[in-house]
Amino acid sequence: MRPGIPLFPPRFLFGVVRVIPVSILLAAIVCGVSSEASAHGDLDGQIEMVSRQLDKAPSAALYLKRGELHHDHEDFEAALADYDRAARLNPDLDAVWFARGRTLFRFGRLQPARDALDVYLKKKPGHADGFLLRARVLSGLKDYVAAVRDFDRNLALTQQPLPECFLERAEALVALGDKDSAVKGLDEGLGRLGNLTTLQSAAIAIEVALGRHDAALVRTDRVLADLRRKETWLTRRGEILEAAGRREEALRTYEEALSALEQLSAHHRNIKPMQELEARLRQLLGKTPPV
Repeated sequence: MRPGIPLFPPRFLFGVVRVIPVSILLAAIVCGVSSEASAHGDLDGQIEMVSRQLDKAPSAALYLKRGELHHDHEDFEAALADYDRAARLNPDLDAVWFARGRTLFRFGRLQPARDALDVYLKKKPGHADGFLLRARVLSGLKDYVAAVRDFDRNLALTQQPLPECFLERAEALVALGDKDSAVKGLDEGLGRLGNLTTLQSAAIAIEVALGRHDAALVRTDRVLADLRRKETWLTRRGEILEAAGRREEALRTYEEALSALEQLSAHHRNIKPMQELEARLRQLLGKTPPV
């Protein structure tokens, strides 16, 4: 059975709702209680301060500010209520529409988020972050054609784009069945941002899915050339060779990966991911674990 290669590597996307494993949540609770409490305490204090200012002199700008604080506090209903108050006091305060779209997106209310951002971008057609946010909303709505168009607009307006924008656009193009354009888009990102492993990894996965193993190997070698630690990517190179039916070359590459792993210090070798990688390499090579 040939090893599977995921289309896109695991990663976090800003603003995109993901299911977080319980173990990670528990770790965050154990390790970050004091900092989280401090952050929420600080937000509570800021909200209270702005509320006192609003009691003295209500203004659209202050309601917008408090709404954004409520958003950061993840009190989305309160945030939306403050945006409505701001809009009533000043219908020309365009930033309310962006803030409303951002909060509705975080709230999981995608169609209202799209409606708010449509209004905002008609008023502010040069706002790069607005196009990126709407692209993510559109992806969530599975309107991938419109999402790609907005990712393109964000990238055209941004001098230093986020790598995630190239990755998310590639995901939308793959969802449309246009893997060739997805690879070209990732290459655009590599041209603008440099030889980022995340972008190459996504491009490699698509090349393999298209059966273009030689192109995937060229990309893998580019990544390996920049790495000091090579065991993980050598393993991936072996997987690609095996997927291409080049079993003997794959076995040699697995041997090279295992040798690189065995040269690690005890501290690095004994962490769980490396132990799992070693076990996997030995299984692939038909070797028994060391005593």
